[in-house]
Amino acid sequence: MFPTFSRSTNKQILSSSSSSSSSTTKSDAILVPDVSVKCRIGIFDHVDEMHPLNETDFDDLRKYVATIQSAGANHVILHARPAVLSGLSPVKNRIVPDVNHEFVERIAAEFPDMKVTLNSGIQNLSQLESLQNKGRRRRRRLDDDDDNG
Repeated sequence: MFPTFSRSTNKQILSSSSSSSSSTTKSDAILVPDVSVKCRIGIFDHVDEMHPLNETDFDDLRKYVATIQSAGANHVILHARPAVLSGLSPVKNRIVPDVNHEFVERIAAEFPDMKVTLNSGIQNLSQLESLQNKGRRRRRRLDDDDDNG
C-alpha cells in the first residue's frame, strides 16, 4: 500500500499496488477521514523555564502547524496556554501558565485554509462573543481579499 495525497480534498487515499497496474480505481481506494490535531501553544520542560511567550515561541508554533497541515491535518485545536512538563501538577498546568488567545488568533490568520479552534481560558459569554466577532471580522477580511485579489 502506497499513500497518495489529494490536496483538493485534504484526504489521504490509500491504494493497493499491483504488478499489473499502477493506477488506482474507486474500488481499491479508501478515503481517510479529516484529521485534527489538538495541542498546546507552547511547551516548557520545567516550571523554572516559564517565560512570557515571545516571537520565537510563535515561530515554533507556526512551524508546527505548517508541518501538521502539510501532513494532511485540516483542523488544529489550540489549547491557548503553554504546557509545563515538570514542576506543576496537571491541575496547576490548566491555570498557571498565562492564556494567550493572540497566538491562536494569529495562527488562524496565517492559515486561512485550516480550521483553527481556540480552546481554554474563556471566562464568560461576553468574552466568547468578543472572540466570535473577531473571527467573523477576520473571515470577512479574508473573503474581501479573495474578491479583490
